[in-house]
This record gives sequence, C-alpha cells and structure tokens, in this order.
Amino acid sequence: MAPSAPEKPTVFRITKNLAIGGVQKRLAQMLPLLLPFFNVHVVVTGRRGALADELERSGVHIHHIPIKGKWNPLAIRRIASLLRRYKADIVHGHSRGGIILALAAGALAGVPVRIGHIHSRGAHWLAGSAWGLKRQIFLETLMHKLCKSHVFCVSEETREYVLEQTGLPEEQVSLLYNGVALPETLEKSAGRALRERYAIPPEAVVIGFVGRLTWGKGLEFIEAMAAKLAHNAERHYVFFMVGGGSEETIALLRKAFAPLAERGVSLIQAGEQAEPGPFYQAFDLLLFPSQPCYEGFPGTMLEAAAYGLPILSRRIAPAAELERYYSRIYRMADDEDPAAAIHALLALPPDTKGDFAAVFSIEAMAQRTIDQYRRLLPAARNAPGGRDGAPGSI
Repeated sequence: MAPSAPEKPTVFRITKNLAIGGVQKRLAQMLPLLLPFFNVHVVVTGRRGALADELERSGVHIHHIPIKGKWNPLAIRRIASLLRRYKADIVHGHSRGGIILALAAGALAGVPVRIGHIHSRGAHWLAGSAWGLKRQIFLETLMHKLCKSHVFCVSEETREYVLEQTGLPEEQVSLLYNGVALPETLEKSAGRALRERYAIPPEAVVIGFVGRLTWGKGLEFIEAMAAKLAHNAERHYVFFMVGGGSEETIALLRKAFAPLAERGVSLIQAGEQAEPGPFYQAFDLLLFPSQPCYEGFPGTMLEAAAYGLPILSRRIAPAAELERYYSRIYRMADDEDPAAAIHALLALPPDTKGDFAAVFSIEAMAQRTIDQYRRLLPAARNAPGGRDGAPGSI
C-alpha cells in the first residue's frame, strides 16, 4: 500500500479588512497560488470587504472576527483558539494591528512560525506625539522578541528603518518584495474609450494618479506642480485622479484646480475603482507624489510598470529601488520644472532592462513567500511537497 501524502502545512494570515486596497488586492491575487502547498486561512478583524468572497471561491478559508483595539485579550484568545483548532503551522499578521494579534495569539496557541509583515515605512508606527511613537515601537519590538517572530519588509528602505528603530538582529528581518498580476494584454483600446468618455482632448498630456487622497500621498505636491505647469503652459495637461478621499479633501483639490483650467491645466476625479487597469492605459504617465520616507514599496508604481507606463516620481527610495529593474522612471526634485521633467520622461524609450516581470509578477511574489515559509518552518515539520522536503514551485 502506497504511503499517504503528507498533510499540507496550515497558514493563517491576519488582516484588518479585505476591502479594495493595495495590500488586500495582493492578498487576493497571491494567496490562491499558495493553495497547492499550504492550507490557507485569512482572519479579517474589521470590515469583511468585497475581496473576501473572491478568496473563498478560490479555496481560501475566511474567518470574520470583528475586533476593536489591537491589544484586546478576548480577541487574542478567540484567534488563538482558532489557530489551535486548525493546527496552524504559520501565523502571518499584516500591518501593526494584524502583527500584534498574530504574535500574541500565535504564541498563546503555540504556532511554530510567527510573522509580522510591515508594508509602510512612514505610517506603520504613527502616533500623535514623540512619546507615543516611541511607545508603539517599544511595545511592538518587545512582542517580536518575546514571541521569537520574523519580520517581512516590502522594501530595502523599510527594512533598514525597522532595523534602526527596533534593534532586532538582521537575520530576524527579511526583505519580501510585493508583486502584481501582469496584464494579459497591453492593448490600449480601453484607455482610448476612457479618454473619450471623460472628453479628454487628444493632444492633452494625461497625468495619472492612483491612490487614496490622504495625508502622506503628496497632494500638496500635486497642487504645486499643477500651478507651475499653468504658469507657463504650452500644452494642455489633465490630472486624472483615481482613488477615494474625504469630501473635504476632494473639495480642497477642486478649489486649487479651479483657477488653472483657463490656463491649460484641468482636473478629473474618477473616484475609487475596483479595476484600475483601463485607467493606466488612459494615462500618458503615472505621477507618484508621495512624501519621502512615507511609502513601503508602492503597488501603484508596480501596476504602472506592468503596463509599461512612464513613471514620474519624487526622489524617494522605493522609486530608486524599482529603477534597478524598470527603466521608464524619472525621479523629479521638488524644485524642478515639471514641464521639463515630463518632457524628459516621455522621451524615454520602452523599458530596456527587461527584469520587471521576473522580479515583480504575482507569481514571483508567491514563490518568494513559499520559499520563506519553507525556510522558517521547523526542521521537524514535513516541508510541503513531500516527506523528503523536496521543494515544489508554482
């Protein structure tokens, strides 16, 4: 009688929500790729979100446990009970709230591998005072040390910042790049249709923005850039913004752009979109104006690169990191003439490096995750793919 196949290890991911967003979208795209090698569960502690149903249809198990607060002892016990019931081998928490719950519940349940995933360099620890910030960093660092966890960071800049702030040993903090689903086609018919729908003149330069309209995303930079372009506008520039924001923020943006329309600079706000792909095809370039030291590794830049789109970024470290693998990036200084920067960017040829897909596809991200899980699982556990530990690949 042939021996039965070893049971797949069980992974739990803990996140605040599965609504439409960068982190959540990557989970929805990547987690199904882990299913041949792991039993995959997701604990959602806030709004369940539209992506939960999509993940359930793929075979990922969703557990909705609404929780208030990050240090809720009853919530920690509930999650620990869930981890015990399914005999979890790995628990993997996202962002600060998910990390605290994952580490505490994982330690209480005796889960062998406990992971915290840091997605934002500037907004992971965010408090209203210097003392509050120090307290957040101290408590999370203490959790990592007590729970003997591992930390994933999405960029080199984020990893360096975490090491500097926490004092954790280097071997405890790893780089794990994000990935994106590559488009099946780069045909721009959908983009042309969008430009027609929004009555964008054919000769206009369409400057795209995709993201939340909120602090840290560089909205003041957009306003200053638009004013500079309007001061000496030789072309028609359209700022095409895709993303949600508060009514107050949207009103302030409209007010800033209102006097610029007569001088060749206009604003279109498309709001939040479940599928931004056609919008990338409608843009002539992507503007990434986030503040330095704020982002982790922006999914928006990766999505734009997947469509072969030129990217105009401020001089931030993640843009320089991406530039190693994708050549259509121009990093603009804050005091630089934006018209000249746009001209230089649009003159760049198609990507000449050819490394982007191999490094940043969603399949590459899934394989990196599988490799990290196998590395971190204790030697006493059977590795996925067989009792001999022979690795598989997606």
